[in-house]
Amino acid sequence: MDDDKRALAKLDQLTANDFQAALLAIREDMADSDLSLLKAHYQSPNHVVSATELASKVGFANFQAANLRYGLLARKLLDFFQIHLSEYVKLNALVYLNNPNDEWEWTLRPEVVQALKKLNWFK
Repeated sequence: MDDDKRALAKLDQLTANDFQAALLAIREDMADSDLSLLKAHYQSPNHVVSATELASKVGFANFQAANLRYGLLARKLLDFFQIHLSEYVKLNALVYLNNPNDEWEWTLRPEVVQALKKLNWFK
């Protein structure tokens, strides 16, 4: 767990410019569904969404599909940053997790929001 705490501390030090560089670097390795997920999340009120809502917004059958695709995208970012997290917290590369009503809410990291704004991918 100490390794995860150190890794999360590294993530928390990343800037919008860091995320912008990472997103540009992994862009060719991103599936269309990765972009759809990012766009739907970015355009959600306050950049907050549950996995079920996100899955519905992009036409996935269920929240497991959103978890899987977003987890794979998060892994690409973590690989770019050379940060290693346990499986259950990989999404932290993109989001802050909160569980207020027995369903996990994902809040897009502000630095990711700023990076996406700078990239202007979702006009």
